[in-house]
Amino acid sequence: MLNSGLDWILGGRSTASLFNAASALVPLYLPTTGTDFSPLGALHSLGDALRLKGQYLSCNASIYREGRQTHPGRDVPTEIYERWLFDEYTRGGSIVIRRYEELNAAAQCLKNALAIELMSEISVHAYVSPASAQAFSAHFDPHNALILQLDGEKSWEVARNHYIKYPLQEDAQSQSVPSDELTRCDVITMQRGDVLFIPAGRVHRVRTSSEVSFHITVGVRELSWEGLAVALLKDARMRDERFRQPAKGEPPAWLVRLAGDLNATVNTELAVRRGFDRHRVDLVDSLTPPARAYLSSEVSTAIGPQTMLALVPGIYAATITYGDRVRLNFSGISTPGRPSYVEGPIALESTFKYMAENLGTFLVSEIPGGLTEEARVAIAQRLISEGLLVPASVISNQKT
Repeated sequence: MLNSGLDWILGGRSTASLFNAASALVPLYLPTTGTDFSPLGALHSLGDALRLKGQYLSCNASIYREGRQTHPGRDVPTEIYERWLFDEYTRGGSIVIRRYEELNAAAQCLKNALAIELMSEISVHAYVSPASAQAFSAHFDPHNALILQLDGEKSWEVARNHYIKYPLQEDAQSQSVPSDELTRCDVITMQRGDVLFIPAGRVHRVRTSSEVSFHITVGVRELSWEGLAVALLKDARMRDERFRQPAKGEPPAWLVRLAGDLNATVNTELAVRRGFDRHRVDLVDSLTPPARAYLSSEVSTAIGPQTMLALVPGIYAATITYGDRVRLNFSGISTPGRPSYVEGPIALESTFKYMAENLGTFLVSEIPGGLTEEARVAIAQRLISEGLLVPASVISNQKT
């Protein structure tokens, strides 16, 4: 379980320098962090992982060479696609594996931890490159990127002065970067265990050395003011049925006023808090935990006030309030890919927030909210049966 995704990546270092680099739009290179990246997969085992995931492979793995993507054609059988992929790799093409967390449980934990820690959308892609290969020409990404070098070696050329400030997704897709933009650049050779932070919009170019390279890129799409405004409107849509009416005829006066007052709405403390809450709930709803075997029919019944509890590793939760009701959403383990939730009266708000924000262990008797002992036990049993909580002893036993 990665309680802190960044601490795990940075080998226990403070994250302040990382965020300072992000705000200054400059790269940050952390050689030999001391972090053990082996749970994310070793190069020699990658081929085995791919062969076991044929259908996944044909949907998510691509070949790039010198800035161009190649493809064998449409509707190619999985076996042929896999053979073509490795043939292209031997000819100098780089394999790009999107949604790598679907292949690797540690990558899934890392994605979940960073999403909640940074309040950001996280993507995890893997790159397997043969010696002397270049997958992409000079380019920039519309999001911050953390590069973790898992195996081999790779050379990064990062422009010193050329960057696009706060780029949009369409900027990165439509704009090509002239080669002369990299006449003045820093050259960084990434080796196993190294970490590199590339801010959004920073122009860079990458090539492997004489060694095969295996790295993953963690894309971090931070919440922008635009994203917060969207979250505010989404929250308003849930609360006010007028937003759900068909858009026919002239725009209603209330909508015109809303458009004019949007800036004031964003600066309203309660509205902003609701927008952040909505964004966090949406993040949680998008997370899929790795499969765990913590649940059993006996676990939830054999607890009492002195039972020590913890969140199930890989599960994240968030609360959101609707009028006089409060909901606790969490990434569902019983139905992967679909969020789970429990709902109750507003009086349970402090109780649910405690569950969502507590990453340590706690006794059933410590559950807040002015509840009776019987009510605390009942809520704990419900959340255990739903897959959010588990007795700490169960986690300890599975680790030994």
